[in-house]
Amino acid sequence: MTSTRDHFELAGYRPGTWTVDHARSSVGFSIRQLATRVRGQFRTYDATIVIAERPQDSRVDVSVDVSSIDTGNARRDEHLRRSYLDIEARESAIYRSRGLRQGDEGLLIEGALTLNGVQRDVPLALELPTSAGASGTGPAEIRATTRIRRRDFRIAAPLGFAGGLIVSDTIKFDLVICARPVD
Repeated sequence: MTSTRDHFELAGYRPGTWTVDHARSSVGFSIRQLATRVRGQFRTYDATIVIAERPQDSRVDVSVDVSSIDTGNARRDEHLRRSYLDIEARESAIYRSRGLRQGDEGLLIEGALTLNGVQRDVPLALELPTSAGASGTGPAEIRATTRIRRRDFRIAAPLGFAGGLIVSDTIKFDLVICARPVD
């Protein structure tokens, strides 16, 4: 990637629509609970990645089925679905980007996350490999991270539960997307 503040190039990435290899990709999260960190992922999601001629005009749209949450503990997963995520009213979390920009520490995807009926701007810190393959047609692993506050998205502990003391207000999301251009 070459860049200045207003212009950058994505070496090896050809413009067009890229498709996600779900077998090699993940939408993961972690949150501190007491003295440990609970990790999990959402098993069902769709993503559309469009690399534009001007990389800053590229976009990413992701839809996550929040009922597909998997922390490796079925009882905890059911508790999260019932008490923290409003899956009966809203089955999906949606992320829609508005483009890329060069930040102080690398590329940022600018966009909005809609979760639990709340929409907020959430930038994703983007990590790209130096190339998507010698011909620009091979797969590329794209990583993005962000942190959100539970309370900003109405992901609060049930009444009578000391959620702020037991469960952190900050959730870290880690996306690992393996994608290749659609021919």
